[in-house]
Amino acid sequence: MAVKGEERAEDAETNSILYEGATIRQLAIMFKMDPKLVTQKVSSLVPTGRRRGTSVYSVAEAAARLVKPSYEIERVLMNMNHSDLPPALSSAFWSGLKTRAAYEEMIGDLWRTDKVVRVISVLFNSIRMTLLLLPDTIQREAGLDREKMTVVRRVVEGALVEGRKAVIEEFKDYGDGPQPADRSDGPSGPLGVRDVPVVADDEGRDRVPETEDQADQYRGL
Repeated sequence: MAVKGEERAEDAETNSILYEGATIRQLAIMFKMDPKLVTQKVSSLVPTGRRRGTSVYSVAEAAARLVKPSYEIERVLMNMNHSDLPPALSSAFWSGLKTRAAYEEMIGDLWRTDKVVRVISVLFNSIRMTLLLLPDTIQREAGLDREKMTVVRRVVEGALVEGRKAVIEEFKDYGDGPQPADRSDGPSGPLGVRDVPVVADDEGRDRVPETEDQADQYRGL
């Protein structure tokens, strides 16, 4: 009978811990920690009550402060959405992004949009000039007849038209927000890409119209 009485007493104490809370001493035993350290870690918790004059704490709430996570906190924070962070961490998050962006810009790994636009503009206009001279170079070195030169010129003009369309499409939203004070729009248009005048040929295809010099070049051929 004495054994059964002890079991009932132990069950009563277990139920008290589970449903009411555990004392600092009981938490120290459960988590194999020094009672002083347990006291420090649960100091911000509100006791769930008192038992025999001693404060008791929710085991689940205490465990969150006493058990070392089995995952890396840094990795969890990296995978969190910034809107889920508490205000203090959210401020640190944006500050960290700003600092990283400034460093990456300084070493050349990050370019501002206006710089990208200028580089793309210079590159496109350089290719444009090369392509515009290509038919003359081919005619001079290969001596193609007018029909073949017309094909070459049409291909070049089509490439220019499609290239400009592609650049404008990629940067179609550029310019909607605030712009840097030193932004330069370049030779033509907000992207700095020189306009390629377009007309429709007899078959409805886009093409670059000939200048008077280009029209004269093939007369008599």
